Order: sequence, then structure tokens, then C-alpha cells
Amino acid sequence: MAMINDCDHNLLVWIDLEMSGLDLNIHTIVEIAIAITDFHLKNYIEGPDIVIHHDQDVLDKMNDWSRQQHTKSGLIELIRQSQISLYNAETTVIDFLKRYCASGTGILAGNSVFVDRWQVFLSFAKNL
Repeated sequence: MAMINDCDHNLLVWIDLEMSGLDLNIHTIVEIAIAITDFHLKNYIEGPDIVIHHDQDVLDKMNDWSRQQHTKSGLIELIRQSQISLYNAETTVIDFLKRYCASGTGILAGNSVFVDRWQVFLSFAKNL
């Protein structure tokens, strides 16, 4: 497999967020995972997969579906145990992306990318 060149301009930035719910005014990111591929999906770089610590008040605002799924998967316990703040997660993700993508060049991709994009914008806006 060929390597992705540093600061390649033709990359897909795959994002997967787990959130406390889908109301962007109330809910927040609880886990973020990033990967980068070329347009042919042949070259792959696994990025950070970060569970973000939140206090109980955020967990209390989690919608029913998210609470049920994240309890079943063990994510709620990982959120409680995590030492990583939203700010630290943001910094880690942005530092990773800067290693491979020139500013404004990576194309965001993913399963629920529209909602994920808005949540990242709302949560990470100060560094984007």
C-alpha cells in the first residue's frame, strides 16, 4: 500500500461522532474518531479515537436512545472514566489533521456527516 503524502490536497477525512443526542443546541460530542483515505480508498491512516469526559449533568441530558445505546456499548462508563476534555480532543484531532491536510483541503466524509459537521462546527469553532 502506498503512503499518503504529508499535506496531500486530495484526501477524504472520515469522521464518526457519538453524541449525547441529536439536538445540536443541547447535546454534545462524547466520542470522536477520525481516519483519512485517498479518493480511491486504497491508502488509509487511522487517526485518533477519543472518548471525551463529561460531568453527570451532560449525561443526565442524554436522550433516551443515546443513553440506552451508550449504556449497552459501555460508552457511558468510558465517558465517566475518560480524562480527556472536549478542548483536548479538539486539539488532538486538529493536530492530526494538520499533519496530512493543508488548511481547507480535506473533504469531510462519513455516515452522518451533515449532523457531525454541524456538531464539530458548534463545538470546535474556535480552532477551525
